[in-house]
Amino acid sequence: RTASRHLPGLFRKAAAIAAGAIRYGQDRDLFGGKTFTVKQISEEFGISASSLNKYYQELLEFSTVAV
Repeated sequence: RTASRHLPGLFRKAAAIAAGAIRYGQDRDLFGGKTFTVKQISEEFGISASSLNKYYQELLEFSTVAV
């Protein structure tokens, strides 16, 4: 569950990106109404809420870029 706390930086970054993606998907109702708090998501991935929010914001910016 919180194994990423014991992993090197690259793996922790991957966990933060995944956590940000979960929040992003939740905000777009991709999980059928299932909701999680930022605290729940960050604890599950073993990262800080600020790291989760950082990558969530990056996904928001990326999703608004015209293709």
